[in-house]
Amino acid sequence: MKRKVLIILLLIVGLFIFTGCGEKDPSKKIMNSLEDKGYTFDVIYYATGTTKYFLSKDSISITRESNSNGENEYYYSDSKVNDEYANIYGKDLNESDEEKEQYESYKDWLAKNELNKDKIIDLFEYYEKSLKK
Repeated sequence: MKRKVLIILLLIVGLFIFTGCGEKDPSKKIMNSLEDKGYTFDVIYYATGTTKYFLSKDSISITRESNSNGENEYYYSDSKVNDEYANIYGKDLNESDEEKEQYESYKDWLAKNELNKDKIIDLFEYYEKSLKK
């Protein structure tokens, strides 16, 4: 009898794991949260093979630029700070004072939204895959 109960419990647990109780992909949860805050996602395909993915709201824009070689670059800009863009990979990759200001604004934005660089990268990958479905 105990063995049958154990087998049934294992089957139930296995079923929950297999069907994925809750969010399967944390990026979907982040996407929904940002959309609830008024952010929008967009994409532009260029004939050169470059694709630009955007996350934006008001003065803030985060861009993923993908080229035909599969290389990606990520940039952040808040037009209230200045007209430059910051590379999100690190402050040292931003040479001018304006780019460094943008990078500091980016870090503040991440903290405000309880995100980090890796979650942003995963979010854009999730968005790209969702367009192909």
